[in-house]
Amino acid sequence: MNTRDSRRRLGGWLEEGTLLRSEGATSVSLARAIASLCGVPLPTPIDESVRRLIELIGRHDHYLFVVVDGLGMNQHRHFPAGGFFSSHSAGSIRSVFPSTTAAALTSLYSGEWPANHGITGWFTHLPDHGRTIIPLRAVDRFSKQSLAELSIDLSEVIHATSLLPTFRKSCRSFTFRKFTTGPFAEWANGATPVEGFRSLAHSGRRIRRRLRKLGEPSFSYFYYSQIDHLSHVHGWDAREVVREITHVDRLLDRLRSSLPSEVRMIVTADHGHINVPKSRHHLLHPGDPILDLLQCPPSGEARVPLFHVRSGEEQRFPAAFSERFDADFTLLTPDDAEALRLYGPGPLREVTRERIGTYLAVSPAADAIEYVDEAGGPGTGHIGMHGGMSGDEVAIPLFLA
Repeated sequence: MNTRDSRRRLGGWLEEGTLLRSEGATSVSLARAIASLCGVPLPTPIDESVRRLIELIGRHDHYLFVVVDGLGMNQHRHFPAGGFFSSHSAGSIRSVFPSTTAAALTSLYSGEWPANHGITGWFTHLPDHGRTIIPLRAVDRFSKQSLAELSIDLSEVIHATSLLPTFRKSCRSFTFRKFTTGPFAEWANGATPVEGFRSLAHSGRRIRRRLRKLGEPSFSYFYYSQIDHLSHVHGWDAREVVREITHVDRLLDRLRSSLPSEVRMIVTADHGHINVPKSRHHLLHPGDPILDLLQCPPSGEARVPLFHVRSGEEQRFPAAFSERFDADFTLLTPDDAEALRLYGPGPLREVTRERIGTYLAVSPAADAIEYVDEAGGPGTGHIGMHGGMSGDEVAIPLFLA
């Protein structure tokens, strides 16, 4: 395999618009703009995309920031006519790469690119510990042991700090109860309070209770994950997902109508979804010959798998990979990813480079390579997937009200 050819191949997909790079106004831009509006000094000069978002959002005493997990720009056709989404569109921004919750939420909290914070996917491999971690759950991928049981601190996993505790406004977060505790929640929120809710309707009641009577300047964060869950199970354009979008749209519309006008609402997503047909799920089971060439099963995301190749197998692996997957993926090195600015505009932090491994694979279409830790197992069965560079995954909406 000629990596120069692979880089040229991916560059062609980017140039023709088949794939999108995380550039221009992004999740990182938005995080930095919100932090600045909440009194956090930013390094100068401020990036132009950040400056424009600051002007677009405007300076207000009270902000309600909503992240609707999995709501891509491709869902615009399903926004109810005359509803919140269709009435308050401020265009689109782009997710970070990989376009997945673990990397995107870390960037939204920290204002840092994945190149710097080191979260390389739902499954982030830590070569220095010889383990693959699920950062958001703070557990080992295979043993399910907690980081505490493994004597690993989350600061060894996330190489960035959350901006939220530094905001010069009264902060409070709202999320499903199961997400209110644990190492990631502690990292994200610091000492700022978090309220858990049982359902979408319950979340609305809690947010209204906080914001109907305004006191000191405030920042409220509302994270809702059900659209992402339903998209995985049914596909991003399934009727179950469209129905849930309608429910969220109605809630946001009621919030806007019932909250004081001094509250500025900012609504976005972490990533979108692409539907991957069953025939395009490439499953790797224990005993697969390609796994014999790896130090550990592929990490990262099924849409962008990361390969840590065994010493001495650096030539055999790309040849074996290309023989099976060349029609559906291109294989890149960390140097390629850095040159193409995939993980952000700056250089890769050394820890990020190590976690990417020897190669990463990118698909121009709807393909996924999934490791299944069970002989003959069926895999996740996910229809809606994300992590890759397609427009469906990368382009996310921005709403201001």
